[in-house]
Amino acid sequence: MSIRKIIFSVFILGFMFDHICLANMASPYRKGTLTGTAMTSNGIDILKEKIFILINIEDHTALYKVDYYIKCDSSGMQIPLLFYAVEYKDNFRVWLDDAEIKVEAIPESYIPNSNKPLNKIYMSLVGPGSKDYFKPYRNQELSEEMIVFNDFKYFETDLFKGAHHIHVEYTANASIELLEWEKKYSFKYFLYPAKFWRSFNSIEIAVKISNDDSDLKTNLGNPTLGTFDSAAIWKFDKLPADEIELSYKPQINLFGRALILVDPLGMTILFSIFISIWHYRRIKDYRVKEHEKKYSWVVIAGSIVLPFIILIWYIFTYEIIDAVIGPEASRYHGYTFLVIIFYPLIMPVYWIIMWQLDRRIKKKIIYSINQSL
Repeated sequence: MSIRKIIFSVFILGFMFDHICLANMASPYRKGTLTGTAMTSNGIDILKEKIFILINIEDHTALYKVDYYIKCDSSGMQIPLLFYAVEYKDNFRVWLDDAEIKVEAIPESYIPNSNKPLNKIYMSLVGPGSKDYFKPYRNQELSEEMIVFNDFKYFETDLFKGAHHIHVEYTANASIELLEWEKKYSFKYFLYPAKFWRSFNSIEIAVKISNDDSDLKTNLGNPTLGTFDSAAIWKFDKLPADEIELSYKPQINLFGRALILVDPLGMTILFSIFISIWHYRRIKDYRVKEHEKKYSWVVIAGSIVLPFIILIWYIFTYEIIDAVIGPEASRYHGYTFLVIIFYPLIMPVYWIIMWQLDRRIKKKIIYSINQSL
């Protein structure tokens, strides 16, 4: 392998080293609100579910308004719906037939082994008329997250036989993913429990976003009608997925996008070329004046200091790009400072290159002087 290839490999490996230094890092994912469609008693039919989600880009929250149109087989005291709501922002409210009712955590007396968190949801509702509401179903997972029974909300009421309307509202916090330069915000709403309804007729999903310039992505496919600024609407007679996923990234200015495209490695290569050319010119200027000296202090000092400056610059480029992106920068880059451990490899290589260039300049100057005599 030629000396040029060795030098190039050392430089590239040094600059890219921080990208593999991610062990023991903090999680790149900040959990937001986790909610989902309600589970229901096997004595109740859900005729229709309507979900309206209003995403507020300014504070990265979403207002959920969910309507359930249900039909009871018989009258009696029962839990019509069981809601899963984790770390919602505020205002979890429920109305039954236009009258607001109080919701609360499930009483411990209703929960088997209530002091032990479970990593799998296995509850469904049975009833009415019994405190034995919870029975296992197929041991299916609702999600990979740790689920605690107290994260469920419920209300217990005396329902008469026939049709009822249940309306639910709450504000949810976005989950934040930090794997890229800019933050990625997402909302998830689990549809999975609807698989265990006694009957499934239809679900209507409407999504509206406060800022139509944001590139909102969803796993629901193309809407049946409308757009995100006025409300995009999907209508399904079967579950489209186990969960609704909505995500978006903030808008970044043109300069920020250009720096992301160049990335720290590109910025460092450009800086290395510039500073190496500057150093070469200083070496040449010194030799023109001091061609008889055996050693050049410009070569020595520059070869010691400049590789270190280049590595520091590489670390600093992350701060530059984050500053240009602004508050929406993820600032999750691994242990970039570890690139410094490559200084003992890079510095000697750089020194050898500059020393060889200095020797060549010195020979040319002496040869020119001898020719003129």
